[in-house]
Amino acid sequence: MPPPTATWSLEQTPLPIDWDGYRETIYRYYITDDRSLPDVVHIMKQFGLAATERQYKRRISEWHIDKNIKDYEMRAIISIEAVRQRQGKKSIFYVRDREVDPKKINRFARRKNINRGVIEDYTIGNIPPDVRCLTPPDDGSRMREHLFQQASQGK
Repeated sequence: MPPPTATWSLEQTPLPIDWDGYRETIYRYYITDDRSLPDVVHIMKQFGLAATERQYKRRISEWHIDKNIKDYEMRAIISIEAVRQRQGKKSIFYVRDREVDPKKINRFARRKNINRGVIEDYTIGNIPPDVRCLTPPDDGSRMREHLFQQASQGK
């Protein structure tokens, strides 16, 4: 007896999704509200976006709004921080426009056994594109308006 054959019809093919029309909403829930991806998938179903978690992951990666800091990005942060400390500068780091907690940087260095005295110096051309380093204002406060103004001017 031959195996059953699968039949396929055009009616079963899902319509392409207009992801760009949902980008701001997804960004708001996923990044601004810091919701988990399964929460965002559930919320977006209410907006009529029927997509799998894998499709979301692919799109989030394409948009460069993923939350996790990559290994090479964290290594770059540690290297840049060491260079700036030698210059007597304080630093605030951002990855994909999200501030990186210094505790997270320290935890990564401990977990990976990174000797901060012996690290690779990053030149401007080697810094990952999603990593940004800013010098905090002289008064020591973390005025977000000032930092974002600096960031938008490319300082």
